[in-house]
Order: sequence, then C-alpha cells, then structure tokens
Amino acid sequence: MKMKRKICFLLAIVGFSLLWLAGCSKEDTEKQWDANCHIYMDNLPEEYGELSEEVRENTKIRLSLENVAAGKTYNVELTEENGYEETIALLPGTYAISQVYFRNDALIAVDAWTEISSVTVEKDGETLLPVFISKPEELIAWIQQTNPGEAILAEDLYSRKVQWNGAIYDMQQLPSVIDFTVGGEESVASGETAFLTSNSQKGIAMIVQNTDAQKSMPASQCQCIGFRFDHIGASLPAGLQVGASVKEIAHEETGLLGTPDYCQGTPFIGMGLDDTSLVYIDPSSGDRITLELDAYTGCVQSILYEFQRYQ
Repeated sequence: MKMKRKICFLLAIVGFSLLWLAGCSKEDTEKQWDANCHIYMDNLPEEYGELSEEVRENTKIRLSLENVAAGKTYNVELTEENGYEETIALLPGTYAISQVYFRNDALIAVDAWTEISSVTVEKDGETLLPVFISKPEELIAWIQQTNPGEAILAEDLYSRKVQWNGAIYDMQQLPSVIDFTVGGEESVASGETAFLTSNSQKGIAMIVQNTDAQKSMPASQCQCIGFRFDHIGASLPAGLQVGASVKEIAHEETGLLGTPDYCQGTPFIGMGLDDTSLVYIDPSSGDRITLELDAYTGCVQSILYEFQRYQ
C-alpha cells in the first residue's frame, strides 16, 4: 500500500511538472516581445484589380528577413489571400532584407523592391515595411492592352483572329510578325506535331506538323497548323483568355463557349490528379480549340487553336 501511494505521489509530481512546463513554455517565442513587423505592398495599381481572380491568385511577393545576431531567418509571402500584407512577430533586433521578388508567370516581368536594405524592430511596437513594384505604369498599360477590346469581342469565335498585346492579327499572319525559331531543328516524325516558340514573345508558340508520309523532317520545315497561347496577353473572340475558370468557359447556359464537344484527361477537375482539356470544334471549318486546364485550379492554362482538324 505504501509503495502504491509513493508511485501515485511521484506520478502526480511528474504530471504537475509537465503541466507547469507546458504553461510556461512559449509556442512562439517571438510573441512575448510584442515586436511586430507589418509588411505590405504599397503601390499595386488600381488596374491590377481588373485581372481575373484566378490570375491574381498566382501572384506571389516574397522576401526574407535575417537576424544574424539571433541566427534567425523569416520568410514572408504576400498573396491575394492575405490581401498582399502580413504582420509577423519577431525577436527585437535588426534584420537584413533579402530575396525580394514578385512572381506571376501570367504577367509581364515585374520586379519587387524595398527602399531600405535593413529594418530594426523594437519590442512593444510595430514597424512598417512597404514593398514596391518597379514601373507600375508599365503594368497598368499592359493590363489595359490585354483586356479584350470591342473589335476582338465582335469577331466570330472561329474567325482565326487573336488580340495579341493590344493588336489584332489574323493568326495565319503571325509567322510574318513573330519569329518562331526556338526548337526549329527538332526532328519531327511523319504525322507528328511540335511547338516552335519565340525568343522575343513570351507565351505564344506555333504548332507545326510533319505532313510528309515518308520521312521525318526538322520542325522548321513542317506545316503551320495553329498556335498555342499560354499568356493572358492573348485574347480570342468571346473574350476567351488564359486564366478563365472552367465555369466561365463551359457552363451550359452562361459559359463563353458552353458545353465542349468532348473532354480529355481526368473528369475530376481542380483536384490535382491530372490535367483536363476541353475541346471545341467548328462544324463548318473544322478548326479546333483546345483549352488545357490546370490540374489544381481548374483554370485555363493554355489555349490551342488549330486549323482544319475536324476531330
């Protein structure tokens, strides 16, 4: 009986000690100092809000704060989800600012920067750290010219017209205004297709096919059968752009294109299992539009327009 009481007594002491330690420990050591740093985007233009939500959700602004004395580095990410601002608790001290960048593959190249190279955070206070994008006026101009204009909206879906960086082109004229050379020496087997990209124009590729029944040939010698657009700089009739959601495109009643002729890939759109493609075919010309959807977001990540495919 005495032994049993001793064991119970020891267990009680151990349990009390663990509870006491848990109560005194800090899950986040930094919070006890109330030394906060509020990091935010300062000059995102109003026109940025005109971009689709799907495109904005791909914007990532990141930076690192390094306290050499404490041996601590904090990484911060500003996104659409947090409204491009974040307040973090830090140990009081001076932090070097590094690895500042703005990333969104759908937009023109934009850099991010801070006016200072280091920031000092004090306890019981909040330090403001604004982040800026370079040349916001260029981003504004680019957003305005990528919005589908009245002229492209008035075109028939299968007119083979495209608004590219603000100007409207007949797709069959694109090889005369854009140099598609990258990958031109790739050998293409009979009946197969390849993509020729450009050194100067981001997000566009020419689709070529070897129509010779006997032999392989370099991609540069193959026949142009269409184009692939991977960038919101391209607008097709009906306002079709990269970044559009599957609901915007394929809803039976309100979608830009309505129900597709057929689909490829997984039917579980947006679950990250595999890519899905929606295919539309013009019964008159045989032209084919293929919309490749992102496996995770379910949004259009590329648009393929091919001539006279019929299937």
